[in-house]
Amino acid sequence: MNKIIIEKEKLEFNINAIKDQAKIGKISGEDQIEPRIIAVLKANAYGIGTELMSKVLIENGVDFFAVTDVSEAVKLRKYASDKKILVLNSTCIEDEVKQIVDNNLIASCGSFESIDILEKMSKKLNKKSAFHLNIDTGMSRFGFRADELLKAPLDISDEEKNELLLNKLTKKIKELEFAKIEGIYTHFQESYAKDAARTKEQFSEFVNVMNKFKEKEVDVGLKHCCNTSAFFKFPYMHLDAVRVGSAFSGRAQLEIAKKLKRVGYLESDICEIRQLKAGDRVFYSGMFTAKNDMKVGVVQAGYADGFELSGPQDNFRAIHKLRQMKNAFISLFKDTNNYVEINGKKKKVLGRIGMKNFVVDLTDVDANVGDKVKISIPLSLTNNLVERELI
Repeated sequence: MNKIIIEKEKLEFNINAIKDQAKIGKISGEDQIEPRIIAVLKANAYGIGTELMSKVLIENGVDFFAVTDVSEAVKLRKYASDKKILVLNSTCIEDEVKQIVDNNLIASCGSFESIDILEKMSKKLNKKSAFHLNIDTGMSRFGFRADELLKAPLDISDEEKNELLLNKLTKKIKELEFAKIEGIYTHFQESYAKDAARTKEQFSEFVNVMNKFKEKEVDVGLKHCCNTSAFFKFPYMHLDAVRVGSAFSGRAQLEIAKKLKRVGYLESDICEIRQLKAGDRVFYSGMFTAKNDMKVGVVQAGYADGFELSGPQDNFRAIHKLRQMKNAFISLFKDTNNYVEINGKKKKVLGRIGMKNFVVDLTDVDANVGDKVKISIPLSLTNNLVERELI
């Protein structure tokens, strides 16, 4: 049976490294403030496994979580019964809002409708609820537009002033009886990019919005804007909290995060051993031809388990297409084959990888049916039905 093996020692190393990074804190007047870590556990905790990941995080003092949607949050509530869980997607679907209130989750509100439905459902269920205000500084996905909140024409009537978005939203927040604002946040578009101009622009706009609420005497609660990239690259943007996700697995694509340890691998086994003759072509398309007689093994894993899948690319960037062309060219002169580890030895995969099996060269390795095979894969693309095991 295939398993995703998670090495607890490496995972805890990353957690502590992230906590150390957070200790850089931020300067607020005369005070040095350490931001709270909000662990983002979306997509089955980036493949590590929601139950396993939340347990290890809680053991190591991280007790505030965020997920993308309501179903993830309800599942997480089973493992984090008394912890704060923020749902990052703003939703106006009544059934989802009911689940948020029922399970004491923290909603994200990015529209008047989402606030109204949360207040209405909380009143109906006679329960207090909490939400974080989502501010759109350029993602154009969720949130109140920052540019509209900052709009304040001077020569307008009192009636027109009441219709300004900031004034309408301030009035709405102050009138709420059952739903309470506990935080405010935005999300960066390009914090991974070398050019920091766009991120700095978004941060400045977000700070201006927060200042506007302060002028209106609205306590917005916890302030956060940093995702994983911004967390490592811009310590002065940490504010009251930071949202960290992929870094826990050691897969953050940042030079500054290279100190992290890569966590997790797929473990499978050899289900059959075969003898090939010179000239035999292997697997679909016959992309590998045996030059000599050789011993090979069939392994019960494939792209259905995440092997040889690649994560999301920046397809909108011309540089990505150039990178693809470059990699294709390099493959003409450099070994670009897939490798796995068997009994401590690195062995080459022969030919293509199938949905649930592949063939591996067993030359010069003492291997038998049932021996374990260690496969490096992107955890976030693994099949969530594959068992996760902490070692």
